[in-house]
Amino acid sequence: MSKSILWTPISEVPMRPVEWLIEPFIPLGKVTVLAGQMGQGKSTLSAELAAKVTTGKTDVGAAASVLMFSAEEDPGDGIRPKLEAAEADSARVCTPAAFELKPQLIEDFCEEREDIRLITVDPIGDFLPAGVNAWKTPDMRRFLHPFVELAQRRGIALVFIQHFNRNLDSDDALSRIADSQGLPQVARSVLAWGPDPDDPDGDGGARKVLAVAKSNLVEDRPATSYRRESVPVAPGITAPRLVTLGGSSHAASDLLPGRKSRPADALLEAALADGPKLASVVEAEARDRGVSADQVRRARERLERRGAMSRRKRPGDGCSEWSMVVEVAI
Repeated sequence: MSKSILWTPISEVPMRPVEWLIEPFIPLGKVTVLAGQMGQGKSTLSAELAAKVTTGKTDVGAAASVLMFSAEEDPGDGIRPKLEAAEADSARVCTPAAFELKPQLIEDFCEEREDIRLITVDPIGDFLPAGVNAWKTPDMRRFLHPFVELAQRRGIALVFIQHFNRNLDSDDALSRIADSQGLPQVARSVLAWGPDPDDPDGDGGARKVLAVAKSNLVEDRPATSYRRESVPVAPGITAPRLVTLGGSSHAASDLLPGRKSRPADALLEAALADGPKLASVVEAEARDRGVSADQVRRARERLERRGAMSRRKRPGDGCSEWSMVVEVAI
């Protein structure tokens, strides 16, 4: 049979493992979305990522260059001080003057700096060409597809930064990303950034969390916690940097602005306060109170991640039994 120029049998496509810039958050050769609320330090996180890349502290190993598109940070009093605070090799970081994102522009930069491994665009909405409607999913998908191909071909991690919207009726991190759903749909990794819910100082505190909201590349949804602190970088100049604290049990939904009280969590805690119960009984109580099965599932997962709740199969009948974990002081 003659070989077609229009299609390729998938059996002839070589398999390869996923390559990571920073596993399991930012893959190489793919689009990542970083979403967070205003004033929580997304640009500080961008500087931290740039520092890792330019000093060789990534899964790639070798130091590489970074391209940072920023519409909200001044290079002199915003971008560079944060890079210096993060101990980045600033000579490897470029900030384009262009305010319109085009595939050919990226290609030209990659030709000039062949070692570019990370490109951040903050925020993506400010760099859309005229005629691209950020609110229309088909528009965004058509706009993004050339960048998906470029990232794959060049082996670049392309990170688009976006704000969360004000839709307080949803606790789904993906639906809370501003504008259309085209951006999170195309991205292979979607990250949520926000204040640590356990910080006693609240949303204005120094502790932050980075959590995986969506990944087509890993099964788990890990999270990492940080502390933001200010350090001197030059006479009379201080800038924020991030200190990694370790893993976090919080999910992306816990980082959303305007987090509502979680009635499903309270319902589970109350239902199990007097001891273990069958899952079917708890779920029936939830339905009677207007709490959906999905809300119960998410609440159970949150409580389990915190180590506050456990499940087991009851001996004999194999029915699932839920119970709250009681901490005993020693």
